[in-house]
Amino acid sequence: MLFLIVSHWLEHVGEPDCAATAWNSVWMPLTVFQLLAILEIIHVAIGLVRSQLMTTVIQVVSRVGLVGAAWLS
Repeated sequence: MLFLIVSHWLEHVGEPDCAATAWNSVWMPLTVFQLLAILEIIHVAIGLVRSQLMTTVIQVVSRVGLVGAAWLS
């Protein structure tokens, strides 16, 4: 992700819409990886990771929700 953002910035530095077009560079990998974060919930639920289920659910849902809100805007 960092590589995509930095490479986009270096290619479009000085352009007025540089920040606005950054989303076009990162939306697909960001969406895929945040949706895969749902596996964290499954890992906690089946006992692969020792963590609180509700804490993990809140963290994952908030991250996925933020990506979803950015995707819809």
